[in-house]
Order: sequence, then structure tokens, then C-alpha cells
Amino acid sequence: MSKNINKRLRIRSMAIISMCVAIIAVSSWIIVPFTVNFTLQTLAIFLISAVFGLKKSILAVLVYILIGICGVPIFSGFGAGIATIVGPTGGYIIGFIFIPFIMNVFIRRKFNKLILAVSMIIAILVCYLFGTTWYCLVYYSVSPVGFLSAISICVIPFVIPDLLKILIATLISARLKPIIDKLNLSGGLYD
Repeated sequence: MSKNINKRLRIRSMAIISMCVAIIAVSSWIIVPFTVNFTLQTLAIFLISAVFGLKKSILAVLVYILIGICGVPIFSGFGAGIATIVGPTGGYIIGFIFIPFIMNVFIRRKFNKLILAVSMIIAILVCYLFGTTWYCLVYYSVSPVGFLSAISICVIPFVIPDLLKILIATLISARLKPIIDKLNLSGGLYD
């Protein structure tokens, strides 16, 4: 009996993680025209991290990155391959790994809209820091780029869109989390 329950929990967890990977991939293909075009990857990662907990969300982000590295065009602009990761903006993709960790530190203690929004802001700041540092290091051998120049190129244009994504993710997560918890979909072997 216990073996069957564990097997069902594993299958359910794998299905949820697979669904989350698909959501991140599809959201990376959606380009929103703004002063600077942006995708909805971080919105998806914020939602998944808030609703499904640390283990499922980190596994979803890792699987998403690994599938992209293997050559499946699931990064923004249908990018794929190791070249995307080791390129100048690859640090931002790897920085996605920090989002579930940071958010979990905050929302594990108390889940409310303010804490959720603050956790997302801190998580995106860490992602910016990691990605911008990566950007500077990649370009250093070709043409040195200062950190402040890199921030003005890679971060400043995306601040307003990311704040909007944080607002949307906060509102949706606050409504969705109780439903997911009631259905017991956030729990399980990989939680």
C-alpha cells in the first residue's frame, strides 16, 4: 500500500515539474513589445516558486535550463544550446536558479502579498547581480565593460517590466496558492 502511494506521489510530482518546465518554456517565447521587448520567463518562475515550493520549482528551473543546453529551443527568442548559456546573457538564465531559493527563504515563514512581493524583488535583484557580473566577465576579454555600463544596458531597461511581472505574479500567486494547497498539489515527495 505504501509503495503505491509513494509511486503515485512521485508520478504526480514529476507531472507537476514537467508542467512547470513547459510553462517556463512557453513564457520565454512570449515577447511583449515595450520600450525594450521582454519575455514572461521570470513571471512564470515567480509563480511556480510561490505556488509549488522550493524543490519542485528549483527542479523545474534546472530541467528548463538543461533542456535548453541540450539544444531544444526553449530560451527566449527560441534560443538553445550551450552557446546561449556561456554567452553574455547566459548569466541571467543561470540566475533564475536563485529565484526559488530566495523566495522560499521569505515565504516559508509567512505567505502574504507583501512578503511575496519583497521576496520576488530581492530574488530578481540577485538574478540581476549574477547576470550582470556574468555579462561583464564574458565581455571583459573582448572589450571591457564596466559594471555600471552593463547595468544601464542589461538591467535598467527591464526594471519596469519586471516590477509589473512581480505585481502580476503576487496577485495571481496569492489567489492560486490556497487552491493548490487545498488540492494538495504543492506537497509530495519533491516538496
